Amino acid sequence: GAVVANELLDNIPTRLLARTATTWQEVMVALGDDGRLREELSEVPPVVAEAFDEVAPAAVQDARAPWQPGAAKWVVDAIDLVERGEVLVFDYADTTASMAARPQDQWLRTYRSHQRGSSPLESAGRQDITVEVALDQLPEPDEVCSQAAWLAANGLDELVARAARRWEERAGVGDLAAMRARSVSTEAAALTDESGLGAFKVLRWAVGPAST
Repeated sequence: GAVVANELLDNIPTRLLARTATTWQEVMVALGDDGRLREELSEVPPVVAEAFDEVAPAAVQDARAPWQPGAAKWVVDAIDLVERGEVLVFDYADTTASMAARPQDQWLRTYRSHQRGSSPLESAGRQDITVEVALDQLPEPDEVCSQAAWLAANGLDELVARAARRWEERAGVGDLAAMRARSVSTEAAALTDESGLGAFKVLRWAVGPAST
């Protein structure tokens, strides 16, 4: 069997840590006196702070990084569901250290009406919040590659070639089958564009004995 998740982990509720002068603390959200949401820092268990010091040792003061126990639990639960097969995840992904070195708004993003939204503290409940997946906070996968590489290894070029032949055969007819065939090359190009969807990570966990 298989469990396949496309852009799911980046939507699982995450927690957010910030590096202070001495340790990591959790960024919490509170209601200010003016009725607006605001951030405040709270202590985390020492084991969590120590773990983040290990995975992001170069993080400077005020650096931020996601803490994603929910995503890790989802992967563990998905693996437990499969007796023999694999779990495949397609998503934005990076390492904790890399995200700690990047501005928060590069890896914690909001969207509204298919466009980039505003601060995550604004328009609560009216915009989506997505966070890149921290690879090193998940169970170690058996394979990590780009979406472009995964599609190429799993027959995308052959599919596009078949669709191109189909289009040549039916272009003069202009029926639905012809239109579908023509759209394959456009969709394939979008899915493999290394500056966009093609750069998504594909994470694979093999479960159970290998197939013979």
